[in-house]
This record gives sequence, C-alpha cells and structure tokens, in this order.
Amino acid sequence: AGKRAAVQDWALELKLGGYSKIGWPGIVIVEGEEARVDAYVRALKRLKWQHMEVRGEEIEEVPEGSSVDLLRRLHWGFEELPESG
Repeated sequence: AGKRAAVQDWALELKLGGYSKIGWPGIVIVEGEEARVDAYVRALKRLKWQHMEVRGEEIEEVPEGSSVDLLRRLHWGFEELPESG
C-alpha cells in the first residue's frame, strides 16, 4: 500500500479518529488512546517523508467510568481532506 493508504488504514486499524491532507504542506490530525496514537506516529515516521514532525499534542485524563470515545472532539473514523484544504 502507498503512503496515502497507510495513513488512513493504520488510523482505522488503531481505532483513531482524524483527518489528513496530503501535499505541501501536509497535515495529519488524530485522536484516540495515547498508546495507539504513539504507535501510529512511530509507524508514520518509518515511511519516507521529506520532513515530518509532531507539532503539538494534548493529553487528557479519562475520568473513571468514562472512555476515550465519550470524550472525542473529532468524529470516529478517518477522512482525507482535498489538497486544496
């Protein structure tokens, strides 16, 4: 699979929600369980990119009796945005 497919497929496999925009500048925004997001970032870094860096992250505590899914700000699933933004 190409990079484009990997960006989306890996996010879905790891149950992450978010968006990607391929091109220059490209961007990937994901949310989900911290360990899954970390695994996703490690996988993306193994692909050949001209440049890639994590520019920001937010970590929230999940209250007892709640779940990451109940706290999501983005929809569940992963969507590629058009190159025009």
